[in-house]
Amino acid sequence: MPLTQDLGRFVAGLTFEKLPQEAVATARTGFIDTIATMIAGAQDPAPQLLRRGLAPGAGPASLYFSGDSAPAPEAAWINGTAGHALDDDDAGGARISPERLFERLRNLENISARELTAIG
Repeated sequence: MPLTQDLGRFVAGLTFEKLPQEAVATARTGFIDTIATMIAGAQDPAPQLLRRGLAPGAGPASLYFSGDSAPAPEAAWINGTAGHALDDDDAGGARISPERLFERLRNLENISARELTAIG
Protein backbone atom coordinates (compact mmCIF):
# COMPACT_ATOMS: atom_id res chain seq x y z
CA MET A 1 0.00 0.00 0.00
CA PRO A 2 1.35 3.49 -0.83
CA LEU A 3 2.78 5.54 2.01
CA THR A 4 0.16 8.28 1.58
CA GLN A 5 -2.67 5.81 2.11
CA ASP A 6 -0.94 4.31 5.16
CA LEU A 7 -0.50 7.76 6.68
CA GLY A 8 -4.09 8.69 5.82
CA ARG A 9 -5.43 5.60 7.59
CA PHE A 10 -3.23 6.24 10.60
CA VAL A 11 -4.37 9.87 10.93
CA ALA A 12 -8.02 8.97 10.28
CA GLY A 13 -7.92 6.50 13.18
CA LEU A 14 -6.09 8.82 15.56
CA THR A 15 -7.99 10.05 18.60
CA PHE A 16 -7.00 12.32 21.46
CA GLU A 17 -6.89 9.30 23.80
CA LYS A 18 -4.30 7.61 21.58
CA LEU A 19 -1.90 10.56 21.70
CA PRO A 20 1.08 10.13 24.02
CA GLN A 21 1.05 12.65 26.88
CA GLU A 22 4.45 13.90 25.72
CA ALA A 23 2.95 14.74 22.32
CA VAL A 24 0.04 16.58 23.95
CA ALA A 25 2.44 18.55 26.18
CA THR A 26 4.62 19.43 23.19
CA ALA A 27 1.59 20.56 21.19
CA ARG A 28 0.34 22.65 24.12
CA THR A 29 3.75 24.33 24.40
CA GLY A 30 3.74 24.97 20.67
CA PHE A 31 0.28 26.54 20.75
CA ILE A 32 1.15 28.76 23.71
CA ASP A 33 4.43 29.81 22.12
CA THR A 34 2.82 30.56 18.75
CA ILE A 35 -0.11 32.50 20.20
CA ALA A 36 2.12 34.53 22.52
CA THR A 37 4.53 35.31 19.69
CA MET A 38 1.64 36.28 17.42
CA ILE A 39 0.24 38.68 20.01
CA ALA A 40 3.71 40.15 20.66
CA GLY A 41 4.35 40.60 16.94
CA ALA A 42 0.91 42.02 16.11
CA GLN A 43 2.09 45.63 16.33
CA ASP A 44 5.22 45.02 14.27
CA PRO A 45 5.26 46.98 10.98
CA ALA A 46 5.04 43.83 8.80
CA PRO A 47 1.59 42.58 9.87
CA GLN A 48 0.31 46.14 10.10
CA LEU A 49 1.43 46.88 6.54
CA LEU A 50 -0.11 43.63 5.32
CA ARG A 51 -3.36 44.40 7.12
CA ARG A 52 -3.54 47.86 5.55
CA GLY A 53 -2.65 46.46 2.12
CA LEU A 54 -5.21 43.66 2.21
CA ALA A 55 -7.85 45.83 3.88
CA PRO A 56 -9.98 42.79 4.72
CA GLY A 57 -13.60 43.22 5.63
CA ALA A 58 -15.12 41.60 8.68
CA GLY A 59 -15.22 37.82 8.70
CA PRO A 60 -15.41 34.76 10.95
CA ALA A 61 -11.71 34.63 11.97
CA SER A 62 -10.08 36.79 14.65
CA LEU A 63 -7.04 38.98 14.16
CA TYR A 64 -4.40 38.56 16.88
CA PHE A 65 -7.08 37.81 19.47
CA SER A 66 -7.93 41.52 19.41
CA GLY A 67 -11.67 41.38 18.83
CA ASP A 68 -11.19 42.44 15.19
CA SER A 69 -12.08 39.92 12.52
CA ALA A 70 -11.45 39.13 8.87
CA PRO A 71 -12.17 36.38 6.33
CA ALA A 72 -10.16 33.26 7.23
CA PRO A 73 -7.57 33.43 4.39
CA GLU A 74 -6.67 37.05 5.16
CA ALA A 75 -6.68 36.44 8.91
CA ALA A 76 -4.37 33.45 8.48
CA TRP A 77 -1.93 35.50 6.41
CA ILE A 78 -1.97 38.51 8.75
CA ASN A 79 -1.80 36.39 11.92
CA GLY A 80 0.93 34.20 10.42
CA THR A 81 2.95 37.30 9.59
CA ALA A 82 2.49 38.57 13.15
CA GLY A 83 3.60 35.19 14.50
CA HIS A 84 6.83 35.37 12.53
CA ALA A 85 7.47 39.11 12.90
CA LEU A 86 9.71 38.74 15.94
CA ASP A 87 11.18 35.44 14.71
CA ASP A 88 10.58 33.94 18.14
CA ASP A 89 8.22 31.12 17.24
CA ASP A 90 10.32 28.08 18.11
CA ALA A 91 8.99 25.84 20.89
CA GLY A 92 11.85 23.42 21.36
CA GLY A 93 11.67 22.16 17.80
CA ALA A 94 7.88 21.88 17.64
CA ARG A 95 6.41 24.39 15.22
CA ILE A 96 2.65 24.87 15.09
CA SER A 97 1.85 27.35 12.37
CA PRO A 98 -0.61 30.16 13.07
CA GLU A 99 -2.06 29.55 9.63
CA ARG A 100 -3.01 26.00 10.62
CA LEU A 101 -4.38 27.18 13.95
CA PHE A 102 -6.69 29.72 12.34
CA GLU A 103 -7.67 27.38 9.56
CA ARG A 104 -8.96 24.88 12.15
CA LEU A 105 -10.08 27.14 15.01
CA ARG A 106 -12.14 30.22 14.29
CA ASN A 107 -13.26 31.07 17.80
CA LEU A 108 -10.86 30.03 20.56
CA GLU A 109 -13.28 31.11 23.29
CA ASN A 110 -15.32 27.95 22.67
CA ILE A 111 -12.41 25.52 22.28
CA SER A 112 -11.40 23.26 25.14
CA ALA A 113 -7.78 22.56 26.04
CA ARG A 114 -8.33 19.00 24.83
CA GLU A 115 -9.46 20.24 21.42
CA LEU A 116 -6.67 22.81 21.27
CA THR A 117 -4.00 20.18 21.84
CA ALA A 118 -5.55 17.56 19.53
CA ILE A 119 -3.56 17.68 16.32
CA GLY A 120 -4.92 16.03 13.25
